Amino acid sequence: MVSAATGTATIVLSYHLTAQAGHLPPGSTTPPISFLGAKQPEHTAYQIGFGLTGLLMGWCLHIWSRVILPELQSDGFELCASVAKWGGWTACFGACGQGLITLEPEIVEKLGMLGRAEISPQNGVHQLIALFFFVGAAVHCYSMTYALVCCNRESRLRQLSGPSSRALKLVVCAGTFLSAPVAEVLHPAARLSIGGARKMDIAGLAQYLTVGLYIAYFGLYSLDLLCYSRCSPQIKTAKD
Repeated sequence: MVSAATGTATIVLSYHLTAQAGHLPPGSTTPPISFLGAKQPEHTAYQIGFGLTGLLMGWCLHIWSRVILPELQSDGFELCASVAKWGGWTACFGACGQGLITLEPEIVEKLGMLGRAEISPQNGVHQLIALFFFVGAAVHCYSMTYALVCCNRESRLRQLSGPSSRALKLVVCAGTFLSAPVAEVLHPAARLSIGGARKMDIAGLAQYLTVGLYIAYFGLYSLDLLCYSRCSPQIKTAKD
């Protein structure tokens, strides 16, 4: 849950600093997350916050690899296990990397000039790394949820994930399935222009929801690990 709390706090703090400094794009109140870390003072908070979020997600995935990954494999979900593992590490890299390599400080002004200004390659690198997070998180969450839904009721994997955790994971996947396409289609990077403030705000809200849900999914493993600590004697007995 620490990674989820850190990611959420980073978005809230970066937004507060951006709004307080008057750095929000003209006419926009909820721009995409990337616009919350381009200038100082929010730039430093954005870098530190998302850098920590990525590292904490990595620690969470390390524990997942030691506890849950073997159960996926023993229950016959070898492909899901491999896909979820590499998707998770890709998401960790994306969360940390896009935080360290942000948009250039003048990105809002340049996008507002309708192609008359040269866009720095830094922006493309940032967007590419951010894409690693979204794709990796989606791959991890969907493959893991598929295994949880399809596994037998008596399986050890089902024992590791309680009813509340499974239900919340399904809600996360359903939410991101709807919000992620909206965020991508309406994002200014898709048109290389600011466009209407309304579209930017909708894209921003969709992205806040998508990122929040993905980070929450990783945080839900805390419930699974709690369940594991309670039922580990039974699991060991079943293995023996």
